[in-house]
Amino acid sequence: MALVKIKIDGKELEAEEGKTILKVAQANGIEIPTLCDHAALLPFGGCRLCVVQAGPGALKPACATPIASNMEVVTDSSEIREARMMVLQLLFGERNHYCMVCESTGQCELQDLGYKLGLDHFEFFPYEKRFSEDVTHPYILVDQNRCILCRRCVRACADVGGHWVLGVKNRGYESLIDIDMDAPFNDSSCTSCGLCVQVCPTGALVDKRASYLGRKDQADLILSRCDRCPVGCGLEVYRRSNYILKIYGDWNCPTNGGVTCRLSRYAPLYDERPRLSTPKLKEAGVWTPASAEKTARWMAGKLINAEVVVEGSLSNEDLAALKSLFGERVFSLQDVAPPLPATAKLQDLADADTYLVIGVDLNREYGTVGSLIKRRTIPGTAKLILVDDGFNSLAASTDFVFSMEDLDSALAEARKGRKVVIVYSHLRETVAEALRAESQFLRLFLPYESNTLGLAQAGIGPHIAADSERTVFFVGENLRDLKSRVRGATLVALTPFETDEVKAADLIVPIPAVFESEGSFISMDGELLRKERILEPGEGVRSVSAWVALVEAQRLQSVVAKGKQGGSQ
Repeated sequence: MALVKIKIDGKELEAEEGKTILKVAQANGIEIPTLCDHAALLPFGGCRLCVVQAGPGALKPACATPIASNMEVVTDSSEIREARMMVLQLLFGERNHYCMVCESTGQCELQDLGYKLGLDHFEFFPYEKRFSEDVTHPYILVDQNRCILCRRCVRACADVGGHWVLGVKNRGYESLIDIDMDAPFNDSSCTSCGLCVQVCPTGALVDKRASYLGRKDQADLILSRCDRCPVGCGLEVYRRSNYILKIYGDWNCPTNGGVTCRLSRYAPLYDERPRLSTPKLKEAGVWTPASAEKTARWMAGKLINAEVVVEGSLSNEDLAALKSLFGERVFSLQDVAPPLPATAKLQDLADADTYLVIGVDLNREYGTVGSLIKRRTIPGTAKLILVDDGFNSLAASTDFVFSMEDLDSALAEARKGRKVVIVYSHLRETVAEALRAESQFLRLFLPYESNTLGLAQAGIGPHIAADSERTVFFVGENLRDLKSRVRGATLVALTPFETDEVKAADLIVPIPAVFESEGSFISMDGELLRKERILEPGEGVRSVSAWVALVEAQRLQSVVAKGKQGGSQ
C-alpha cells in the first residue's frame, strides 16, 4: 500500500493510503473520542463522537473516513466540541444511565466520555421511559436501559462470532437490541461465547457472575491458554484476590483472535461439582480422611502390577511424571489415533470455499472452530455441508444437511468446491474409508481431548479393559464408566471433584481443578502451548507431579527399609 502525506492538527504524518483517520491518529498518539468503534470490528460510523474536520463540508466520522494525499485534519475545535457534546447529551437522554447503581460504573466508556468532555448537566431529561430487561440467560444479563445502540454486540456476534443472534428492532427512540426475532435470551440460538459482553461499552450487557464484585482495573490480568479443548484459545483472565472476575478472549492471540466459547468462558466458572480437599481412604466401607504421608505410603504399596489410566486434559509435565513412576503402564481413557490423519490446520479455514462437517456440533464443542467457519458461511462467502444422523444445532447455519447414509451425496456436493476442508472427530470406519478416497480434500481433525496429541507424542495409548487382581490409578476429572471396565481391581482416583462416580474408588486423592493447574499441552495444530495457574488450590490439594514425587519418596523409603531388614538378618 502506497504511503501518503497528511496533516493532523498541523502535524505532518505519513501513513498507508486507505487507512482511516482514526487509525492514523491512534497510531500517532492523537486522541479522538469514540464509542461505536472497536479494534476488532469493522468501522461503523454510528455514534458520531469521533467527528473531525477533514476538508470542506460537514464534519466527518474519523472511524469511517479514509485518508487521502495532502489531507488536512483538525480533531479539536469549538464546532467539533459542540457536535460531540450534543451527541453525548442525546446518548444520555435516550436511555436511563443511572451510574451509581450500574455494575459497569468506573469501567464504562460512556461515563468516561462524560467526564472527559465535561458533561455536568442533562439538556434532555432522562429516566422518562423504562426499557426492558432480559435475565433469562444463565450467564448474561441484558439491560436495554443502558444501551446506546452502538451495535458493537450485534457486529461482534455476527462478524467475529459468526452466530448472528443479535439485531436491532424498531426505529429511532424505540430502537432496541433484538435477540433472535424477539426470543427470550435463554431460548435463542446463543452459544454463550460472551463476545457481546466483551465488546459492550456500557452496562447493557454484563456477566451475571461478575456483577458488583469489582472492576477490571482492580483485578490482575493473566494471559493464558484454554485447555478445555484442543483448539488452545488465548484468554484474558481477570483475577481479584483468589477469585476469577471475568474471562475474555485474547484479541491478540493468533489462534482465536478474541473468539471464545461457553466451555472456555463460562462452564468452568459455573462448575458446581463438590471439590475434594483432602485424601479419603475407604476402610471397612467407610470413608476416612488421610494425611498426605499415609496416602502416599498407601499408593506406594500398590505400585506392583499397577497401571494408570489418564484423561487427555493432563499436562505434558504431569504425563512425564506418571511415566517416570509407572513406565509403560500409563494408558489413555480415549483413543489417541485419529480415524484419518489430519492434513489441514486452523489457518486453512480462513480461505476455504467449502466446509464438510461430519458428526460434530460446532456450536456445542470446539466452538472457536465453529465461529471461524460460520462467520464465512452465513454471509455466503463459503458453503457449509453438514453430515449427521442426530440433532445438530449447526444445521440452522448450513447450506446442506445430509444423513450418514447420504454421505455420497454430501461428497458430490463438496466436490464442487475449489478448496474443501473436512472437519471431523470420531468417525465410523465406513465413513472414514469413504473420506480416505477424497485425497483432494483437506482434513481437519478435532482431537478428542485437549491434550490428545500430547498423549500420542508421549506414546500413551488407550486402556484395554481386563478382569484381574490389580490396582488401577485414574487421573482426571471424569471417572465415567472406568469402574465397570476394571472389575476386580483396586481403584485409586486422583481428581479435583468428589462426585458419586468417584466414590466407587477405594482411595480418592485431590488434585488441582482447571484454573489451579499449570503446564503445557499440544494443540490440534501441533503447537506447544502453556496454560498459567490462575488460582491457588486448597491446602490439601497437590499437583499430579507432586503426588508422584511423594509416592516415589515413600517407595524408596520402603526399599531402603527392606534392605536394612535383609542386612540385619
